[in-house]
Amino acid sequence: MQTNNCKNPNTQLPNQVAAVTEFRKLIGGYFEMNSLSDVNQILTEMLSATTGPDPRSGKHKPITIANALYDVNNIISLFTKTKPLANEDTFQQYAQSQTYQLQAVGHFDVEHLSELLYFGLNAYIFQEEGYEGATLNFSAEITTAYKMIYDWFTDCDAWYTAFKQRIQIN
Repeated sequence: MQTNNCKNPNTQLPNQVAAVTEFRKLIGGYFEMNSLSDVNQILTEMLSATTGPDPRSGKHKPITIANALYDVNNIISLFTKTKPLANEDTFQQYAQSQTYQLQAVGHFDVEHLSELLYFGLNAYIFQEEGYEGATLNFSAEITTAYKMIYDWFTDCDAWYTAFKQRIQIN
């Protein structure tokens, strides 16, 4: 049985190191495929399509739709994999003691956010004639959700960048 009777509060226990390492691998793998600006672009496009008519003319091209679907699935997959890990007590203790506190880590209602992302994706794909925009309540809800997602990615990006720099220095 492992106890937490360390005299130095900054000492990382083996299970804490394992949780952080696994989280870092997931975030690192994601950011090798997509940059924060890519995340911002896809969320912005989907948000604007969801909350109001698309000011651009014409429908999206099939390849753009396929990419958007791929991005949404990646985001949902990342949330699904990181949430249980981030809710472990060992990871929470670690995350709270860092310069880049991962504020939103583990606080996602993944099912609800997935639903909102897919609503956004549907609006993005099927820009129907005469679409005047979402209701005010839905617009507020989806805007908040997208901001939460982007803030989470921003926190993760800052943390991952700091982590990589620390490794390169050592």
